[in-house]
Amino acid sequence: MVFARSGAGKTTAALALAVAGFGFLTDDAVFLAAGPPHTVWGLPRPLKVHVRTARMLPAVGALLTGEWDAEGEQALSRVALASLAPVPPARPVPLAAIILLGARAPAHRMAPAGRADILVRLAADNVSRGPRGVLAPEMQRFDATARAIAATKVYELNVGDDPASLPGVVLGALA
Repeated sequence: MVFARSGAGKTTAALALAVAGFGFLTDDAVFLAAGPPHTVWGLPRPLKVHVRTARMLPAVGALLTGEWDAEGEQALSRVALASLAPVPPARPVPLAAIILLGARAPAHRMAPAGRADILVRLAADNVSRGPRGVLAPEMQRFDATARAIAATKVYELNVGDDPASLPGVVLGALA
């Protein structure tokens, strides 16, 4: 499971991995089951591919046939992506690792990350708070996220300029 702030390059990194044979579950939204075993599954929805991603990954760019929107994005269906990369059906799969997509770098780097840092970053985007603090349902989400992080390998991935070499770096770190 790769996560980051909006615009950080999640879709580009995930597509580079998918083109190399990694399964692509979804773009932008997953469900995390509070195991054990901890599982994740994605909402089956179209991807939002940016024009820069299409240029970096020509095989993906070739699948885009529509108009670019005001943000420089086009929708890419899961069916179209399946012609190029593994797109498993929407169902729970084991959570192998949680990867924070960090700042871009001159070269790819993937290293173990601190569990507390990962929890803070995931909770900031996924656990709502109000004037009275964190409500019970949100606290359950926080607890489930914390348990998954405690039981799973966690990394920070800094992506460089060569998307073709990214899969080797990720496989090397996960091995």
